[in-house]
Amino acid sequence: MAYEFFVESKLLSMLHKVGTVVLIVIALIMHGGVFVLVLINGAVGLIVSILRYLILVRKAHLKINWNYFDVSEMKKLFSFSFWIFLISMAQRFRLSFMPSLLGIFSNSTQISIFALGMSIEGMVWVLSTALNGLFLPKVSRLSHQGNTVAITNLMIKVGRIQLFIISLILSGFAIVGKQFLHLWVGDDFQLSYYVLLLLTGSNFISLTQHVASDLVYAENKVRYTASLTFIASGLALLGSILLAPRFGAVGCALSFFAAMMLNIVQLNVFYKKKLHIEVGRFFRECHFQIVPILAVLFVVFFFLSTKVRLDNWGTLIFFAGTYALCYVLVSYVFLFNNEEKNIVRQVCRVRKGEKRFF
Repeated sequence: MAYEFFVESKLLSMLHKVGTVVLIVIALIMHGGVFVLVLINGAVGLIVSILRYLILVRKAHLKINWNYFDVSEMKKLFSFSFWIFLISMAQRFRLSFMPSLLGIFSNSTQISIFALGMSIEGMVWVLSTALNGLFLPKVSRLSHQGNTVAITNLMIKVGRIQLFIISLILSGFAIVGKQFLHLWVGDDFQLSYYVLLLLTGSNFISLTQHVASDLVYAENKVRYTASLTFIASGLALLGSILLAPRFGAVGCALSFFAAMMLNIVQLNVFYKKKLHIEVGRFFRECHFQIVPILAVLFVVFFFLSTKVRLDNWGTLIFFAGTYALCYVLVSYVFLFNNEEKNIVRQVCRVRKGEKRFF
C-alpha cells in the first residue's frame, strides 16, 4: 500500500478469495473433511502472502533486516495494533452476536431472517468499499504536510464516487427488494427486506468517509475511534436485548441502525475538532448536492414498482436494469462534475498511458 501497488494488491486479494472458493468446492466434491477445508484456507493465505513478499522484493527492492530491533517502535506498533484489534472485535461483535441474542430472546425463524439480511448486507459492503485503503499513502503524505484542505478535497472527491455506488445499490434494493426476496426465498423471509435496509442504511454516510478513516490511521488517533466504536457496539447490543423479544430480527436491525447513527454523529464531531476536516463542506458538496435529485428518481421508480407486476425474474431484471440505466444517465447529466465526467470518458477510451484518476 505504501508503494501504491494497488493493481497487484487487488489481484492478490482476488486470487485469495477465488482460489479458496475453487479449492473448497473441489474438496467438497471429493468428499474432503473439515480438516481439509481449514488446510486449504490456510495454505492459500500463505501462498498469497509469499507472492506479496516476492512482488515487494522484485518491484520495490526491499530486504528484511532480521537483526533490526527498536523498543520504542515495538511499543508504538503494539499500541496501534491493540486499538485496531479492539475496533475490529467491536465491529464484528455487535453484528455477529445479533443471531445469538435472537436465539435467546426470540426464535430460530428470526435468526434466519436476520442472517439472510446480514449476508446480503455483507455483499453490499464489499461492493461499496472497493476504493477503501487505496488513498492511505496519499492521505499520509498530506497529513505529514499539514494540508487539511487537500485532505478534505480528496475526501469529497472519493466520497462522491462511493456515494454514487452506494446509492445505486441501496435504492435499487429498496425498489425491487421485496420482489427479489419473494422470487429467491419465498414470502417467509420478507422481513429480511427491512433488516437489510436498516443494516445497509446505517453505513450510508460512513462508507463515503473512508478518507477520514485513513487519516485516523495516518495520525495514529485510533484509540479515540475505538472508544466511540465500543460505545456504539454496547448500545446496539443493549437495544437488541430490549427490542428482540417483541420485534425479533427487525428490532435488532433497528437497534443497530440507531447506534450507528449516533456513532456517525460522534465521529464527524471528532473529524472536525481533532482532525480539522471541513465536515460541513464535505456534506454540502457530496450528499446535499447528490441525494435530492437521486431521491426524486427513486420516488418515481418506487411508485412504478407498485404498479408493475414483477412476478418473474425476467421482468424483475428488466425493471432493475432500466432503473440502473436511468440512474447512470441522470447522474452523468445532472450530478457529475467535469472531473467525474473525464473519469468516465477515460475509462471508456481505455487508452494506454492515461493519467491517473486521483
